[in-house]
Amino acid sequence: MYSENGMQIKENNNVLMMYFDSQRNVMGDLYKNIANTMRYKERIILVFPSSYNTEEYSNDFLYKIKEDVSSEKNKIKRIYKLIVFIKRLKKIIKDCNIKKVYFQIDQLVYDYIFLLMNRNLKTIMWIHDISVHEGEGFIAELKKILAEYCLLPKIDNFFVSYNKAKNEFAEIYGIDYIKKTEVIYIPRLVELEFEDIKNAAHEIEYDFIFYGRIEKYKGLDLLIEAMNNPFLKNSKLLIIGRGREDRYIKNCICNTPNIQFINTYVSNRELANYITKSKFVILPYRNATGTQTIQLANYYGKMVLATRFGCFTEYIEDGVNGILIKECTSKAIAGAMYEALHNKEIEEKRIESRLSMFDLSTAVRKIENVLMN
Repeated sequence: MYSENGMQIKENNNVLMMYFDSQRNVMGDLYKNIANTMRYKERIILVFPSSYNTEEYSNDFLYKIKEDVSSEKNKIKRIYKLIVFIKRLKKIIKDCNIKKVYFQIDQLVYDYIFLLMNRNLKTIMWIHDISVHEGEGFIAELKKILAEYCLLPKIDNFFVSYNKAKNEFAEIYGIDYIKKTEVIYIPRLVELEFEDIKNAAHEIEYDFIFYGRIEKYKGLDLLIEAMNNPFLKNSKLLIIGRGREDRYIKNCICNTPNIQFINTYVSNRELANYITKSKFVILPYRNATGTQTIQLANYYGKMVLATRFGCFTEYIEDGVNGILIKECTSKAIAGAMYEALHNKEIEEKRIESRLSMFDLSTAVRKIENVLMN
C-alpha cells in the first residue's frame, strides 16, 4: 500500500497516538486537529484527553479511547489508574499489531511508565519546550533532568517547533539528537480564528495588546517599564492572561492608567475581539520556545513586536509580519513600540502572506512521514 506521495504504508503495522490532559487548552486543540487531519485513520488507535469528548474526533479511527487518568486529583490514585489504563492499552497494542507510538508532548510520568510497560515500540515525541523557562521553579528543573536521563533516551524521533531548537536540543542533550529531530512550525488553530470577527469593522481602542500566561519569562515587567517612556505616555496597553505573576503585575500597574489588565478567563471569541481592537501585538519575552500567538495575530492582520528568542526570529520576518526588538531591555522595547506606532508602511496582505508557513496539513504530513513510514 502506498500513499499519495509514494510513501510505503505497511497495512499490518498500526500506530498509537497519545496525549493526557484534564484541561481544554491550545495543546489539546492542536492534538485534536492533528489527529483529525491524519490520513489512514483506520490504522490509528487514538488516546485522547479526558477533557475532550468522543464526538470531537473522527469516527474513522481504528479505536478512540478517552483516557480517565489525568482527571484524577489524588496523585497516588492517578498513578494506579495510569497503570491500569496502560495494561488495557498493552493488550490493544498486541492485538492490533502496534509498532509505533506518537506522544504529543513530553509528559514525564505518563510517557515513562508507558514505555517501561511497552519496551518494543518505536517512539516519536514532539518536544515543545527545549529548556525550562525563567521563573518556572525547581520542580520544572527536576522534571527536565529526569526526562534527560530517563525518558528522552527511549525516544527514537523528535519534533521541535523551530530550526534553532535543533541546535539548542543538541547543546543540552548531545549532538546525536540533531540526527533524529525534525522541525514542524506550530500550525494555526481554527478554534481561535473567527472569520466574522476578522471581517467586521472595529474601532481601535488599544495601541498594544499582550495575551497569554502571566509568567516571569514573558518580560511583562520590561513592557510596563517601557510604557513609562515619555514617548509612549499617550499609548494604551492591554494585558490579558492569568499565571504565577498576577499579583506582581497588578502591583506594577496600580499607578499606570494607560495599562489595562484583564486577569480573568477570556473566551476565544472575546480574545479575537480584543486583538482586532488593538493596533499591535507585543511579546517582550526574556526567553521563548514555540508559540501560537504570532499565527493568531497575523490571521487578524496584526503585526507582532517580539524579542529575538526561540521561534520569533523564524516566525517573524522583520518589517513584514512583525518587528524584531533589538535587545531585551525596556529601552529597546520602548523604541520598537515607538517605531511601530509611526510606521506608515504596514500592509495587511503582507502580514497574512506569512500564514502559509503555519499550514496544518503540512505539519500533519511531516508527522505522517515519520509515524506511518
